[in-house]
Amino acid sequence: QQQASPLDPFEAWNEYERRWEAIGNGDLNESNLTFASIPWPMNPQPASVQDLNAERIKSFILSPAHSQNKSHKHLLREQLLRFHPDRFETRLLERVRESDRAAVKEGANMVARYLNDALPLYNSL
Repeated sequence: QQQASPLDPFEAWNEYERRWEAIGNGDLNESNLTFASIPWPMNPQPASVQDLNAERIKSFILSPAHSQNKSHKHLLREQLLRFHPDRFETRLLERVRESDRAAVKEGANMVARYLNDALPLYNSL
């Protein structure tokens, strides 16, 4: 599967937030989420778990193209709440198509780990 081309960083962030809002509002089919329909904090969106990359996730979340009014620590913590395994699994995992569930769970755990690793670098700011 070929990876999509990156969007403008500002547009990518707006699309990412819009997709999270749609999931939160239940706008997306309740039990039909897939790996591709999860908004991952990367630009472009990953095609598979293997495409998730700590540096690209960090640069997406901390991009100066969006959220200038929020500290890096705040941005990282906000995303960590989305991807925290306990919260992610109870809120979202049962809505993921069975065939994609393992990949989505693995991906969310990877993102949470990357964010946890990055957070101490910004705690003193």
